Amino acid sequence: MGEGCKIEQVVLLNYDGGNLGNLILGDKVYIGAGTILDLKSKIKIGSSTKIAAGCNFSTHVDCGQENTISSLFPKREEMITIGSNSWIGLSVTILCGISIGDGVIIGAGSLVNKNLPSHVLAHGLPVKIIKQL
Repeated sequence: MGEGCKIEQVVLLNYDGGNLGNLILGDKVYIGAGTILDLKSKIKIGSSTKIAAGCNFSTHVDCGQENTISSLFPKREEMITIGSNSWIGLSVTILCGISIGDGVIIGAGSLVNKNLPSHVLAHGLPVKIIKQL
């Protein structure tokens, strides 16, 4: 964890109570209250990135093996990466394997199901790039 980070009251999923080795934070990262951090795989957040309240970081998919849905959505675990100087708005969901560049703004309530390059404003269900910054 970097210097000057502030983490409000969050929910940790798949955390065994040991170290927080799957949570990698740069300096001056802020994570708002009520955010869900799924630590089944790594979550890496770059310096000076701000995460608003109520966000959801889902690093794995597992719908079980005893149903037909599992053939459509096989079990997987993948890292989430967010670059530096980004702002993730209120109640944004970021799915496993997603990479978000530096200087990105994601509007409130968005579902991030694809990678986003650096310096864009994105919003929506699913997320779409609105403009270059």
